[in-house]
Amino acid sequence: MSTASSNMTVKARETSGAPDEYYVGLGRLEKSLPKSTYFDPAQYDRELKAIWYKEWNYVCRSEAIDRGSFRRHAIGDQDVLIVRDEQGDLHAYHNTCRHRGSRLCTAQEGSLNSGSIVCPYHAWTYALDGKLTGVPGLAMPPDFDKASFSLFPVAVSVWRGFVFINLDPTAVPNFEPFGARVASLANWPLEELRLGYSFSLNVACNWKIFWENSSECYHCPGVHPELSKLVPMVGRGILELRQDPNWQENQHKQHPRFQGGIAEGVMTYSIDDGQTKGSSFPGLTDEDLRTGFGIRTNWPSVVFAANIDMVRTHRVRPLGTEETEVSVEYFFSEENLANPEFDPKSNIEFTRRIMEQDAKVCELNQAGLRSLEFQSGVLMPSENYVLAFQEWVRSRLSA
Repeated sequence: MSTASSNMTVKARETSGAPDEYYVGLGRLEKSLPKSTYFDPAQYDRELKAIWYKEWNYVCRSEAIDRGSFRRHAIGDQDVLIVRDEQGDLHAYHNTCRHRGSRLCTAQEGSLNSGSIVCPYHAWTYALDGKLTGVPGLAMPPDFDKASFSLFPVAVSVWRGFVFINLDPTAVPNFEPFGARVASLANWPLEELRLGYSFSLNVACNWKIFWENSSECYHCPGVHPELSKLVPMVGRGILELRQDPNWQENQHKQHPRFQGGIAEGVMTYSIDDGQTKGSSFPGLTDEDLRTGFGIRTNWPSVVFAANIDMVRTHRVRPLGTEETEVSVEYFFSEENLANPEFDPKSNIEFTRRIMEQDAKVCELNQAGLRSLEFQSGVLMPSENYVLAFQEWVRSRLSA
């Protein structure tokens, strides 16, 4: 699953000759991050505080949380409770009682049958808007004010049907991912999609290794033979035309090896040679159908990968210095899910295979870093988006 990241772009580094301002590949040797940044506990803690607790994190689809129900989402050692009140509004809170800090909800998700959040320890009770409404006891301190003990809020925002949270107290709601490049998914009816399947993998690697792998296709010819067949450009080890140092010469060649997009005769990502019995999403342009997919990332937590008949989210969550959870959700139109001839297993099997191939090489990468001799790697020209990601990490740590 290789994707050019949209958080940042990197132009070619200047070489001894005149630089090509449109070529995006690296023009000089760049070092990768030091190996200790991938397994040092102190570094991991810094990244949690400077990145994961400051950036927007994808949680789930909005319709996954019914009125009067909750869902928990952990980021590092922070546990967040997301609830929907009876008016349909979403709220998010630290999953912590204001009395003496007990965890409030222990199940991953469920219904709040009383319409309230009740602490299992001393039964302090909170309305779904976070206000403390009930405190058992024979007596109260004379200066105790329930209004001063509401749940600690967490910023929550819904973007096109997808729920994001942010632990930063200064975070502004109405989150818009992808910046100016959000238009790349504008033609896909994201709000109308329905979940068809999901699975999770725990990958034995640092979260940054997952994102580095997802930011280049230098590995694709050898690691992803099926993907390289369906998307000929990645079979050349590049993600886009302007990663090709000979792009000016090749830009007029119409074959997908040079222009990008899916191979001729291919419709979507599936093990049935890229075919599908489902309908394509309405509203896609001829260019969308020719390209066959649209991919955008929002570091550090999610990849959106859209084909003509499905959309996937790859949600990333660090579980430790050398363990990362990747949860993949498959969304389809209601029309396709109701069509007895449409079988999403072919889409799922194809993309799951790619995910497992990526997981394997990410784990190999993590294991190899333990060498006494290895200190840091180097980046090849087509790994410009890996450098972009690493510079993004450095920028967040130095902010």
